[in-house]
Amino acid sequence: MKKTLILSTILLSTAGAAFSQVRVSGTPVLRATNRDGVGIIGKNEDVEGSQYLSETWVLGTVIFKNGGKAEGVVLNFDLYGNKPQFKQDNQVLDFGDPVKEVVFTGQVTGQQKRFQFRNGYPEVDNLSEKFYYQVVADGPSIQVLKYLEKVVGEEMVSIGTVKKSFKSQEGIYLFNPLNNKIIKLPKNKKELQEQAPVFSDKLSAYMGANKGFNPRKEGDLVEMANQLNK
Repeated sequence: MKKTLILSTILLSTAGAAFSQVRVSGTPVLRATNRDGVGIIGKNEDVEGSQYLSETWVLGTVIFKNGGKAEGVVLNFDLYGNKPQFKQDNQVLDFGDPVKEVVFTGQVTGQQKRFQFRNGYPEVDNLSEKFYYQVVADGPSIQVLKYLEKVVGEEMVSIGTVKKSFKSQEGIYLFNPLNNKIIKLPKNKKELQEQAPVFSDKLSAYMGANKGFNPRKEGDLVEMANQLNK
């Protein structure tokens, strides 16, 4: 049965003049799914750990593909199914309308951290345009994106006994909005320097002027993006 949640949230139209309430609809989550919507594990299977990013469900903002925006939605992000979800009356629901982006401050290992997930990027490797990346650094010239996912791993603890648990996987991608080009971060600085001229003239110039830049450090990548997006 389809569930509907009406939020007391103001939506500003693209014309900047009309206001209306935002309606957020969803359907009950019956099974965990992968990013293509294929069910993999049932609720009764014994898998240790959580498939969710945040240890708690928190209020956040949802931006839909049609431009609508809803605030004050109780959110979390399913890293196993690669999709945002929301709660109504303690029931976990999938969004009924396509979601472009979610922003919330979640709790990971007891620490509060702001998260922004967005899809619609060009296909790369085995990741389609529907895949949600964590946006580590945003901007008009270059964006730093993190691939975050959880998979089910198996470990034999004794003869005939296998323990299943969620395992985290991650990687870094760079996106150039000016030419709609996305690349996976190379293994070392030399490889990035070789790709930089084709990917972004600004990145190539930045690396030439900042000899201490280390693309394997997230902090350096964020600082690089902040400088190039000014």
